[in-house]
Amino acid sequence: MLDTMRAEWQKTSQNRWATGLAIWVFPAGALGMFTFILLIVILGVDAGRMQLNDVRWTDQMIMAWQVATGNIFGYLLLSAFAATIFAGESAWNTWKNLVPRRSRSLLILAKFAVAAVFVLIAFGLTSLIAGVASLILAAVMGVPVVPALDGESIRAFVALYVRVVPVSFLALMMTLAYATIASVLTRSLVFGVIGGAGIATLEFGSGPLLSLLNHFTQASGVLRIQQVMPSYNLANLRALAIDGAALPITAVDGTPFVNSGATSLLVVGLWLVGLLSITILIFNRRDIA
Repeated sequence: MLDTMRAEWQKTSQNRWATGLAIWVFPAGALGMFTFILLIVILGVDAGRMQLNDVRWTDQMIMAWQVATGNIFGYLLLSAFAATIFAGESAWNTWKNLVPRRSRSLLILAKFAVAAVFVLIAFGLTSLIAGVASLILAAVMGVPVVPALDGESIRAFVALYVRVVPVSFLALMMTLAYATIASVLTRSLVFGVIGGAGIATLEFGSGPLLSLLNHFTQASGVLRIQQVMPSYNLANLRALAIDGAALPITAVDGTPFVNSGATSLLVVGLWLVGLLSITILIFNRRDIA
């Protein structure tokens, strides 16, 4: 497994266009935005004109992990990255060179693990850049930093960060999984991207759609479907991590539906394992010529 991952890591890292445009664009974008704002400040725009009363560096670091989920642009970039790794082998007709030497299941898992590590590093860097840039901007513009950089605030933030980031990372993995199954199923770079982003967008919008259906049908049981969707369970895990309280789904008649943290984690885990299992099943039954 490690040898396969090492080979996939080397192959993926050498594809600089794919990693640069689809993954490293996130930390590069954060750095570019910081540089742009800093230039504006240097040119004489003060904090008042920018309507900036303080800098919340902790919010920026946490939000950096969420910039690619919940929007079509982020879904497209993550799907493009996954499509390059999986559908790219079909486009370049290189599966036949890999399959005879390695287990097909192991190959899919290794590729997905490498994609996950790239995403982890990229968004970790984005978060770090967002935090450091916020502190630099606060110092240059002369606005207060919230929370203050004292021992108690930093400890509280670290505790929050280690609770929230794994949830955000799971959301990123779900998007990768959608694009992975679309790429393996279609064997097309274009349809891998469209399919991955499309599935992620539809699933993200399933909550409002089911709530609307509940409103018109008055059938509260419809919301039971929402309870097993990844988007609700990820939102529930995030609410538990930040607020310490679960996120209820309220039916039109006032009936609340809510999952525990353990249930939400189990549901998301089952979705992720299920998507990868179906991908492996499709790939194992395929004739590689």
